[in-house]
Amino acid sequence: SKSSSDMGLFSKKTPSSQKVELNASTYVGIGAQIVAQKNGKYEIKSIVPDGPAALAGTVKPGDIIESVDGKSITGMKLQDVVPYIRGPAGTSVGLEVTSGSVTQFIEIVRQLTGDGAKEVTVVAPTKDECAKLGSDAVERMLRLVAESDWANEGTKDGVEICTKLVEGSRVRGVRGKGVIKGDKSKMLELVTGVAHINKWDPRFEKGSCLEKLSGDQDIFYASYSSGAPMVAGRDFVYLETRKELEDGSMVLAAVSVEHPGAPKPGKKVRGEMMTSGWMISPGADGEWNVVYLVQVDPKGWLPKSLVNSVAQEEAQCVLRLRQSMQTA
Repeated sequence: SKSSSDMGLFSKKTPSSQKVELNASTYVGIGAQIVAQKNGKYEIKSIVPDGPAALAGTVKPGDIIESVDGKSITGMKLQDVVPYIRGPAGTSVGLEVTSGSVTQFIEIVRQLTGDGAKEVTVVAPTKDECAKLGSDAVERMLRLVAESDWANEGTKDGVEICTKLVEGSRVRGVRGKGVIKGDKSKMLELVTGVAHINKWDPRFEKGSCLEKLSGDQDIFYASYSSGAPMVAGRDFVYLETRKELEDGSMVLAAVSVEHPGAPKPGKKVRGEMMTSGWMISPGADGEWNVVYLVQVDPKGWLPKSLVNSVAQEEAQCVLRLRQSMQTA
Protein backbone atom coordinates (compact mmCIF):
# COMPACT_ATOMS: atom_id res chain seq x y z
CA SER A 1 0.00 0.00 0.00
CA LYS A 2 1.02 3.65 -0.43
CA SER A 3 2.82 5.30 2.44
CA SER A 4 1.93 8.77 3.65
CA SER A 5 5.14 10.12 2.17
CA ASP A 6 4.00 9.07 -1.29
CA MET A 7 1.40 11.93 -1.29
CA GLY A 8 -0.64 9.86 -3.73
CA LEU A 9 2.04 10.21 -6.40
CA PHE A 10 3.24 6.63 -6.67
CA SER A 11 1.53 3.30 -7.05
CA LYS A 12 2.84 -0.03 -5.80
CA LYS A 13 6.11 -1.03 -7.50
CA THR A 14 6.22 -4.00 -9.83
CA PRO A 15 9.36 -5.98 -10.80
CA SER A 16 9.57 -4.39 -14.26
CA SER A 17 8.01 -0.98 -13.90
CA GLN A 18 7.09 1.85 -11.61
CA LYS A 19 4.06 4.05 -12.18
CA VAL A 20 3.33 7.65 -11.33
CA GLU A 21 0.16 9.65 -11.75
CA LEU A 22 1.11 12.95 -13.34
CA ASN A 23 -2.06 14.65 -12.29
CA ALA A 24 -3.06 17.36 -9.85
CA SER A 25 -2.13 16.81 -6.21
CA THR A 26 -0.22 19.57 -4.45
CA TYR A 27 1.25 20.18 -7.92
CA VAL A 28 -0.31 20.42 -11.37
CA GLY A 29 0.53 17.83 -13.98
CA ILE A 30 -0.66 16.78 -17.43
CA GLY A 31 -3.16 14.08 -16.47
CA ALA A 32 -1.21 11.07 -17.73
CA GLN A 33 0.26 7.94 -16.18
CA ILE A 34 3.75 6.91 -17.27
CA VAL A 35 5.61 3.64 -16.86
CA ALA A 36 9.38 3.18 -16.69
CA GLN A 37 10.39 0.45 -19.13
CA LYS A 38 13.33 -1.94 -18.72
CA ASN A 39 15.35 0.02 -21.30
CA GLY A 40 15.00 3.23 -19.26
CA LYS A 41 12.41 4.80 -21.56
CA TYR A 42 9.14 6.23 -20.23
CA GLU A 43 5.91 5.13 -21.85
CA ILE A 44 2.54 6.85 -21.50
CA LYS A 45 0.39 4.11 -20.00
CA SER A 46 -2.93 5.93 -19.75
CA ILE A 47 -4.48 9.39 -20.03
CA VAL A 48 -6.98 10.85 -17.58
CA PRO A 49 -10.26 11.82 -19.31
CA ASP A 50 -10.71 15.61 -19.45
CA GLY A 51 -7.16 16.14 -18.14
CA PRO A 52 -4.65 18.47 -19.83
CA ALA A 53 -3.15 15.73 -22.02
CA ALA A 54 -6.61 14.56 -23.11
CA LEU A 55 -7.74 18.13 -23.83
CA ALA A 56 -4.60 18.80 -25.86
CA GLY A 57 -5.20 15.65 -27.91
CA THR A 58 -1.54 15.45 -28.90
CA VAL A 59 -0.39 12.32 -27.03
CA LYS A 60 -1.83 8.83 -26.60
CA PRO A 61 -1.12 5.64 -24.64
CA GLY A 62 1.93 3.85 -25.99
CA ASP A 63 3.81 7.05 -26.86
CA ILE A 64 7.36 7.33 -25.52
CA ILE A 65 8.50 10.51 -23.74
CA GLU A 66 12.11 11.13 -24.79
CA SER A 67 12.71 14.47 -23.07
CA VAL A 68 11.01 17.07 -20.87
CA ASP A 69 11.76 20.76 -21.45
CA GLY A 70 14.81 19.81 -23.51
CA LYS A 71 16.24 17.38 -20.94
CA SER A 72 16.46 13.67 -21.77
CA ILE A 73 14.70 11.56 -19.13
CA THR A 74 15.86 8.17 -20.41
CA GLY A 75 17.47 6.26 -17.54
CA MET A 76 16.37 8.76 -14.91
CA LYS A 77 14.69 7.64 -11.72
CA LEU A 78 10.96 8.17 -11.67
CA GLN A 79 11.05 10.46 -8.65
CA ASP A 80 13.49 12.69 -10.56
CA VAL A 81 11.27 12.85 -13.65
CA VAL A 82 8.13 13.99 -11.81
CA PRO A 83 9.33 17.52 -10.86
CA TYR A 84 10.15 18.25 -14.49
CA ILE A 85 6.61 17.46 -15.62
CA ARG A 86 4.72 19.13 -12.80
CA GLY A 87 4.51 22.87 -12.30
CA PRO A 88 2.19 25.82 -11.66
CA ALA A 89 -1.21 25.81 -13.36
CA GLY A 90 -1.23 27.85 -16.55
CA THR A 91 2.42 27.14 -17.38
CA SER A 92 3.41 24.63 -20.02
CA VAL A 93 5.69 21.63 -20.31
CA GLY A 94 7.53 20.73 -23.52
CA LEU A 95 7.71 17.03 -24.33
CA GLU A 96 9.70 15.30 -27.05
CA VAL A 97 7.47 12.35 -27.84
CA THR A 98 7.99 9.33 -30.10
CA SER A 99 4.82 7.86 -31.55
CA GLY A 100 5.59 4.89 -33.77
CA SER A 101 8.52 6.01 -35.92
CA VAL A 102 7.83 9.76 -35.59
CA THR A 103 9.43 11.95 -32.91
CA GLN A 104 8.12 15.48 -32.43
CA PHE A 105 7.96 18.33 -29.92
CA ILE A 106 4.63 18.69 -28.11
CA GLU A 107 3.61 21.36 -25.62
CA ILE A 108 0.90 20.75 -23.01
CA VAL A 109 -0.56 23.41 -20.74
CA ARG A 110 -0.70 22.35 -17.09
CA GLN A 111 -4.24 22.80 -15.79
CA LEU A 112 -6.31 22.00 -12.74
CA THR A 113 -9.49 20.31 -13.91
CA GLY A 114 -12.63 18.90 -12.33
CA ASP A 115 -12.78 19.00 -8.54
CA GLY A 116 -9.16 20.15 -8.42
CA ALA A 117 -9.92 23.42 -10.14
CA LYS A 118 -10.20 26.34 -7.75
CA GLU A 119 -11.33 29.90 -8.21
CA VAL A 120 -8.45 32.32 -7.84
CA THR A 121 -9.21 35.90 -6.82
CA VAL A 122 -7.60 38.34 -9.23
CA VAL A 123 -7.36 42.01 -8.32
CA ALA A 124 -6.67 44.75 -10.86
CA PRO A 125 -3.92 47.29 -10.07
CA THR A 126 -5.12 50.63 -8.73
CA LYS A 127 -4.80 53.78 -10.83
CA ASP A 128 -1.87 54.92 -8.69
CA GLU A 129 -0.17 51.56 -9.19
CA CYS A 130 -0.80 51.76 -12.93
CA ALA A 131 0.68 55.26 -13.05
CA LYS A 132 3.87 53.99 -11.37
CA LEU A 133 4.04 50.83 -13.51
CA GLY A 134 3.55 52.89 -16.65
CA SER A 135 6.16 55.50 -15.73
CA ASP A 136 8.72 52.77 -14.99
CA ALA A 137 7.89 50.96 -18.24
CA VAL A 138 8.39 54.13 -20.32
CA GLU A 139 11.75 54.78 -18.63
CA ARG A 140 12.90 51.20 -19.29
CA MET A 141 11.67 51.43 -22.87
CA LEU A 142 13.74 54.58 -23.51
CA ARG A 143 16.80 53.00 -21.93
CA LEU A 144 16.49 49.75 -23.89
CA VAL A 145 15.98 51.57 -27.20
CA ALA A 146 19.14 53.61 -26.60
CA GLU A 147 21.41 50.82 -25.33
CA SER A 148 24.25 49.86 -27.68
CA ASP A 149 24.96 46.32 -26.47
CA TRP A 150 22.33 44.64 -28.65
CA ALA A 151 23.62 41.87 -30.94
CA ASN A 152 22.97 42.76 -34.57
CA GLU A 153 21.35 39.77 -36.30
CA GLY A 154 21.25 41.44 -39.70
CA THR A 155 18.94 43.61 -41.78
CA LYS A 156 15.96 42.34 -43.77
CA ASP A 157 13.72 44.47 -45.97
CA GLY A 158 15.10 47.62 -44.40
CA VAL A 159 14.50 46.44 -40.83
CA GLU A 160 17.51 46.08 -38.52
CA ILE A 161 17.08 43.03 -36.26
CA CYS A 162 18.86 42.95 -32.88
CA THR A 163 18.63 40.65 -29.87
CA LYS A 164 19.92 40.56 -26.29
CA LEU A 165 19.28 38.68 -23.07
CA VAL A 166 17.13 40.57 -20.60
CA GLU A 167 19.17 41.33 -17.50
CA GLY A 168 18.60 38.73 -14.79
CA SER A 169 16.39 36.63 -17.04
CA ARG A 170 16.49 33.79 -19.57
CA VAL A 171 14.35 35.87 -21.91
CA ARG A 172 15.93 37.10 -25.14
CA GLY A 173 14.59 40.47 -26.18
CA VAL A 174 14.09 41.44 -29.83
CA ARG A 175 14.42 44.93 -31.31
CA GLY A 176 13.38 45.85 -34.83
CA LYS A 177 14.32 49.27 -36.27
CA GLY A 178 13.24 50.85 -39.52
CA VAL A 179 12.04 54.00 -41.26
CA ILE A 180 8.39 54.62 -42.13
CA LYS A 181 6.87 57.48 -44.12
CA GLY A 182 3.39 58.76 -43.44
CA ASP A 183 1.06 60.46 -41.00
CA LYS A 184 2.03 60.07 -37.36
CA SER A 185 -1.55 59.99 -36.08
CA LYS A 186 -2.45 57.18 -38.50
CA MET A 187 0.60 55.21 -37.39
CA LEU A 188 -0.35 55.66 -33.73
CA GLU A 189 -3.87 54.48 -34.49
CA LEU A 190 -2.44 51.25 -35.92
CA VAL A 191 -0.18 50.44 -32.95
CA THR A 192 -2.36 51.64 -30.06
CA GLY A 193 -4.49 49.03 -28.31
CA VAL A 194 -5.62 45.80 -29.99
CA ALA A 195 -7.99 46.93 -32.76
CA HIS A 196 -5.36 46.81 -35.52
CA ILE A 197 -2.68 44.38 -34.26
CA ASN A 198 -3.72 41.87 -36.94
CA LYS A 199 -2.47 44.32 -39.59
CA TRP A 200 1.13 44.04 -38.42
CA ASP A 201 1.33 40.82 -36.36
CA PRO A 202 0.06 37.69 -38.20
CA ARG A 203 0.02 35.59 -35.02
CA PHE A 204 -2.56 37.83 -33.32
CA GLU A 205 -5.94 36.11 -32.88
CA LYS A 206 -8.16 38.32 -30.73
CA GLY A 207 -8.07 40.99 -28.06
CA SER A 208 -10.12 43.44 -26.04
CA CYS A 209 -9.84 46.46 -23.79
CA LEU A 210 -10.41 45.33 -20.21
CA GLU A 211 -10.30 48.76 -18.59
CA LYS A 212 -9.90 52.34 -19.76
CA LEU A 213 -7.85 54.19 -17.17
CA SER A 214 -7.07 57.60 -18.67
CA GLY A 215 -6.16 59.31 -21.89
CA ASP A 216 -2.77 57.65 -21.93
CA GLN A 217 -3.29 54.29 -20.16
CA ASP A 218 -5.48 51.23 -20.73
CA ILE A 219 -5.44 47.53 -19.78
CA PHE A 220 -5.77 45.04 -22.63
CA TYR A 221 -6.09 41.32 -23.26
CA ALA A 222 -4.49 39.79 -26.37
CA SER A 223 -4.31 36.21 -27.63
CA TYR A 224 -1.77 34.83 -30.11
CA SER A 225 -1.22 31.57 -31.98
CA SER A 226 2.18 29.89 -31.61
CA GLY A 227 2.70 29.63 -35.35
CA ALA A 228 3.74 25.98 -34.92
CA PRO A 229 1.82 22.69 -34.68
CA MET A 230 1.72 20.92 -31.30
CA VAL A 231 2.73 24.16 -29.52
CA ALA A 232 0.26 26.07 -27.36
CA GLY A 233 -0.53 29.68 -28.15
CA ARG A 234 0.10 32.48 -25.67
CA ASP A 235 -2.14 35.17 -24.23
CA PHE A 236 -1.33 38.30 -22.28
CA VAL A 237 -2.98 40.77 -19.93
CA TYR A 238 -1.08 44.04 -20.00
CA LEU A 239 -1.04 47.72 -19.17
CA GLU A 240 -0.29 49.99 -22.13
CA THR A 241 1.12 53.44 -21.39
CA ARG A 242 1.50 56.14 -24.03
CA LYS A 243 3.75 59.19 -23.61
CA GLU A 244 4.73 61.96 -26.02
CA LEU A 245 8.22 63.42 -25.55
CA GLU A 246 9.32 67.03 -26.04
CA ASP A 247 10.94 66.27 -29.41
CA GLY A 248 7.68 64.87 -30.78
CA SER A 249 8.61 61.23 -30.23
CA MET A 250 5.89 58.88 -29.05
CA VAL A 251 6.51 55.94 -26.70
CA LEU A 252 4.04 53.08 -26.20
CA ALA A 253 5.22 50.81 -23.38
CA ALA A 254 3.43 47.62 -22.31
CA VAL A 255 3.94 45.48 -19.21
CA SER A 256 1.96 42.52 -17.82
CA VAL A 257 -0.59 43.02 -15.04
CA GLU A 258 -3.51 41.01 -13.68
CA HIS A 259 -7.16 41.89 -14.20
CA PRO A 260 -10.40 40.14 -13.13
CA GLY A 261 -11.96 40.85 -16.52
CA ALA A 262 -9.42 38.71 -18.40
CA PRO A 263 -10.39 35.26 -19.64
CA LYS A 264 -9.28 32.46 -17.34
CA PRO A 265 -6.16 30.59 -18.52
CA GLY A 266 -7.16 27.58 -20.60
CA LYS A 267 -5.46 25.89 -23.54
CA LYS A 268 -3.21 28.89 -23.98
CA VAL A 269 -0.27 29.71 -21.73
CA ARG A 270 -0.51 33.06 -19.94
CA GLY A 271 2.81 34.66 -20.88
CA GLU A 272 4.53 37.55 -19.16
CA MET A 273 5.06 40.72 -21.16
CA MET A 274 8.13 42.46 -19.86
CA THR A 275 8.80 45.99 -21.12
CA SER A 276 7.66 45.86 -24.76
CA GLY A 277 6.21 48.30 -27.25
CA TRP A 278 6.90 50.99 -29.83
CA MET A 279 8.93 54.18 -30.10
CA ILE A 280 8.20 56.52 -33.01
CA SER A 281 10.62 59.45 -33.48
CA PRO A 282 10.66 62.23 -36.09
CA GLY A 283 13.17 61.79 -38.93
CA ALA A 284 13.85 63.73 -42.13
CA ASP A 285 11.48 64.62 -44.95
CA GLY A 286 8.30 63.26 -43.37
CA GLU A 287 9.94 60.03 -42.27
CA TRP A 288 9.67 58.42 -38.84
CA ASN A 289 12.31 56.34 -37.11
CA VAL A 290 10.39 53.38 -35.69
CA VAL A 291 11.56 50.88 -33.07
CA TYR A 292 9.58 47.81 -32.01
CA LEU A 293 10.77 46.15 -28.82
CA VAL A 294 9.58 42.74 -27.60
CA GLN A 295 10.55 41.13 -24.29
CA VAL A 296 8.24 38.22 -23.51
CA ASP A 297 8.61 35.30 -21.11
CA PRO A 298 6.62 32.46 -22.75
CA LYS A 299 6.29 30.69 -19.36
CA GLY A 300 7.28 27.36 -20.84
CA TRP A 301 10.23 25.67 -22.52
CA LEU A 302 10.24 25.98 -26.31
CA PRO A 303 12.68 24.60 -28.92
CA LYS A 304 15.44 27.08 -29.73
CA SER A 305 14.59 26.90 -33.44
CA LEU A 306 11.04 28.06 -32.72
CA VAL A 307 12.22 30.84 -30.40
CA ASN A 308 14.64 32.11 -33.06
CA SER A 309 12.03 32.03 -35.83
CA VAL A 310 9.52 33.93 -33.67
CA ALA A 311 12.20 36.52 -32.86
CA GLN A 312 12.81 37.17 -36.56
CA GLU A 313 9.04 37.33 -37.13
CA GLU A 314 8.50 39.84 -34.32
CA ALA A 315 11.16 42.20 -35.65
CA GLN A 316 9.41 42.20 -39.02
CA CYS A 317 6.36 43.81 -37.39
CA VAL A 318 8.09 47.08 -38.34
CA LEU A 319 7.98 46.04 -42.01
CA ARG A 320 4.32 45.04 -41.79
CA LEU A 321 3.47 48.35 -40.09
CA ARG A 322 5.19 50.14 -42.99
CA GLN A 323 3.14 48.12 -45.48
CA SER A 324 -0.07 48.87 -43.56
CA MET A 325 0.74 52.57 -43.68
CA GLN A 326 1.14 52.37 -47.44
CA THR A 327 -2.28 50.79 -47.88
CA ALA A 328 -4.12 52.75 -45.17
